This record gives sequence, structure tokens and C-alpha cells, in this order.
Amino acid sequence: RGTTMYTVVRQIILLAFSSAAAVFSSSVLGDYVANQIDYTDPSNGSVANFTQLWSINNKGNALGVASFDGGVTIFGFVYDPATGNYVRLPLPPGIDGITSFASPIGINDAGVITGTTFEPIGSRGFILKEGVYTFFSIPGWADTGARTIGNPTAAHPEGLVVGYVDETRKPGTGKTAEFCPSLWGGKNWPPAAYSPQTRLLYIPANDNLCTQLTGEAPKYVQGERFMGVAKNVLKMVAGADHIGELQAWNLDTGKKVWTTNMPSFNWGPVLATGGGLLFAGGTNDRMFRAFDARTGKVLWEFPTGSGVAGVPVSFQVDGKQYVAVQSGWGVDPAKMQTRMNLIFPGQYPDVPQGGAVWVFAVK
Repeated sequence: RGTTMYTVVRQIILLAFSSAAAVFSSSVLGDYVANQIDYTDPSNGSVANFTQLWSINNKGNALGVASFDGGVTIFGFVYDPATGNYVRLPLPPGIDGITSFASPIGINDAGVITGTTFEPIGSRGFILKEGVYTFFSIPGWADTGARTIGNPTAAHPEGLVVGYVDETRKPGTGKTAEFCPSLWGGKNWPPAAYSPQTRLLYIPANDNLCTQLTGEAPKYVQGERFMGVAKNVLKMVAGADHIGELQAWNLDTGKKVWTTNMPSFNWGPVLATGGGLLFAGGTNDRMFRAFDARTGKVLWEFPTGSGVAGVPVSFQVDGKQYVAVQSGWGVDPAKMQTRMNLIFPGQYPDVPQGGAVWVFAVK
């Protein structure tokens, strides 16, 4: 099978673990499938082995300290489910794949190895993806002892890639892909707002809406859309009760504080005021609303003559505070409205297209 394929000839001890974890065997520093594996190098016929000791928790995650006698092979093995063989990846030029350090590392319940980071290789890690434990590898390097998620090191700032690629998920001509959120994303063009008083970021978002796209070889025709897509289908997540959201995120903790849901989609830019109010439109009921900045509760609403996709502004005249906003429906909100009416005929009312500027006094 060439110099990169090594056949497992002996597995001494198989450890008990959950079926979700039984897909990939990482490098020797992360292997939790077999206690010892012998392999033969087809290029010279030599036999080598490696050994380490792990304990396994009840979720199939490896925990504990690896023990080594002498050098071990860090550029180790992965289990290829397509062939049922263990594959030893080729080494980069100038790397012999032998190291002698050991460290207290383990896999936590999120599927990520925790422990000390080493240069230039970095800390080893797994990730649980769609029920399967897989590993990260470093672009241009052949080791399977990769770093933790989103943690580039000085030696390898280029980031991480998944070790095995699911060919069925690669896009291509004639293939159909479904993804959520939809092509309009969870967050699109409408700007968010930040309040230094609450230290919250307020984000207009959409959820529970998915897109199906089928690729085609595009032919350029002047004046026509040129996207390379043969079919563009919008779908609602089964059982979902809303699409639009106004979210509040704490920038100190990185956690979401509250969400206000809206039955239709939300294309409303947000204004945060010093008086603890938020102003936004964006829904196809033509409403312009005021929210409590700390709780997300709707405090006031007004039906404008069209949908509100404009950015609210606040200003003061003669000591009086005003909030102004443009109403006018079109472009992406109007396109999404048309698509939603194809899914749910009659459920989403027509929105007038006319534009106007509305000014409100704040009491």
C-alpha cells in the first residue's frame, strides 16, 4: 500500500469505550483504542511498537497520564473507517517522529484533550463532531498530535484542519447542500448596537431558517444573476415557532443574556440610548419598537407605513430628545418575504414599498 500505509499485525489490549469514540485512533499521545500496536514498515520490513496507559471514563473519554519507556512515535496512527486499517501518516522532511516527553493530558467530556501545551507541536486534541471523535492536524505537517481548538501557536499560526474529510460534504456541480442558518445568515447587514451602561451588545438575528442550494456550471449572460446555483430553496426548521430574534450578549463573559423572539424574520438595525432603551424595526408587521435594554421587554411599538430596515438615530433639539428612522421595504427583506410566502402562502402579509422618515419624541 506504499510507504504511508502500515498494517496492524497485533493488538494486545482493547479498552472498553463508547461506540461514539470508536472511530479514530490518534497519535500515540492520544491513542485510546489499543494499549499496544505493532506495525511493519513496508519500506524496510522493520517492526516497531508503542505503549501507553490510559484510564477511560464512563463516556468513553480517555483520562490520565501517558507512561513511556524511551522514545515514542508522536506522528502516530489514525483509524481509517473506509478500509478498516490503521494508517501511519508520513513525516515531514527532517522529522524522525521520535520524542521522549510525557505529559498529564486527557480528553474532557466536550471531546477536547486538555493539558500542557508543547512547542512546536502544541497540545494534542480531539473534537466530538456529529457523534464521531476526530482529531486536528496542522497544515503542512503530518502529525496527528494536534493542538486544542482555535489555539494557534507561535510555531504554527496557520490554524487547524480536520484529519479526515467527509467527501459527501464537499460542494460541487450537481450536488445539493442544506445549511442552517440560511444564505442570509444568522446575522446579516443590519448593524448591532452596544451600550456602555449595560456592557451588552444587541444583535438583530434570524434563526430556524435553512437554505438548500444545488450547484451548476454557470453561464454568464449579461444582466442576469451569475451565481452557479441551479436551485435555491428556503426551508423552515420543523416545529420552530419564530425566525427573528433580538439578542443581548455580555462582552465581559461572552455569554448571551437574553433573547426576544419575533414570529417573522428580523431586518432591523438597533439603536441603544443612554436612557436604557433600544429602538429597532425589521419585522414585516411594519412595527417600530422600543425595548428595555436590560431585559428585552417590548415597552412601546408604532405601526409605520412600511417595513423598517433603516438605522434609527437619536438627537436633541432645545433640550428634547428625538428618535428618527426611515421606513421602506425592499432588497433582501423583500426577497425573503417573497420566499416565505412560497413556504407559507398567505401567512406573511404584503409590505408596502413606500419610504418615509418618522420622528418620535422621547418622554
